[in-house]
Amino acid sequence: GTTYLIQVYTDGDSYTMVDPEITIAPHSFQPGEACSTAVDLSSASFPHTLTGSFEYDFTGGSCDTASNNAVFYTFSPTTAGSYRIEAVNGTSGSAYSRLAVFATAACSPYGAELACVTSSTNTASTIVDMTVGTTYLIQFFTSSDSYLMENPQITIAPFTYQPGEACSTAVDISSASFPYDLTGTFDYDFVGGSCDTTATNAVFYRFTPETTGAYRINTENFTTTNAYARLSVFAGAGCGPYGPEVTCVTTSTKTAQASVDMTGGTTYLIQVYTDGDSYTMV
Repeated sequence: GTTYLIQVYTDGDSYTMVDPEITIAPHSFQPGEACSTAVDLSSASFPHTLTGSFEYDFTGGSCDTASNNAVFYTFSPTTAGSYRIEAVNGTSGSAYSRLAVFATAACSPYGAELACVTSSTNTASTIVDMTVGTTYLIQFFTSSDSYLMENPQITIAPFTYQPGEACSTAVDISSASFPYDLTGTFDYDFVGGSCDTTATNAVFYRFTPETTGAYRINTENFTTTNAYARLSVFAGAGCGPYGPEVTCVTTSTKTAQASVDMTGGTTYLIQVYTDGDSYTMV
C-alpha cells in the first residue's frame, strides 16, 4: 500500500543514461541473508555455524555504514547481564570484519546501537549489556565486496565484569562517603553519551538521591598520562540501551564536573570515560 520512488542515475555527466530498463519482482532471502530473515540464536548451541556464502549489502552500523556481505542474527537472553559475542568469517581468504549489535530486532531502521566494532582480521568480538525481554539484532559483515563472507560462525556467552567495569556492574554509591575511589585500571569500551558516543576506558556508577534537588558531580582520573575526560548521566538504571540522557560534558583534563537536577527515589547511571584508548582510566 506504500508507493516507493526509485531513482536510477550515473555518477557523472560523462556517463550517459540511454534506454533504461527496470525489473521488479518479489525476492526471498535465505535465513541470515537479511535483517528480515535473521537467524534466531536464543536457543542455539554455540558455536553456531551457518553454511553458505552471504553476499548481500545493507546499511551497517556507525563504525562502517556500508555493510557488505552481511549476515544477521537475533538473540533474546534469558538472564540479564553482559554477553560476549564473537563472530568468525570462514572464508579461506583474508577479510576486514565488522560486528554491530542493536537493541530490538527492528530492521528499517535498526534499533538503538549498542556496539559497532571493526577488525582487520576474519574475527570480530564485542561485549554488550543485555536485558531479559529484549530481542537484539546482531549484524556481521565485511568492509568491502572483495572480502567474502562464507560459513560464518558465532558464539554468544555470558561475560563477568568487575565492579564498575560495565553498566551491568555499576557501583552503587547512593550511601557512599565522598570522595569515593575505585582501585584499578578500567579499559573496556562502550557506547557513550551524545557528547562523545565512543566511551573508551569507561567506569560506571549508580546513584539514587534521597531528596529532589540540584547535585554537583565531580570526577577525577588518576592516570599518570594525560586524559580528556567525559561525563555522562542517564536517568534510570537501564543498560541496553541507557535511559534518557540528563547531561554529557567533555573536558581537556583528567577531571570533569556537571550540575544535575535529580529526583528523589530515581536511580541515575553515571558514566565516566576518556576520548581514546591512549588515555588510560586509573
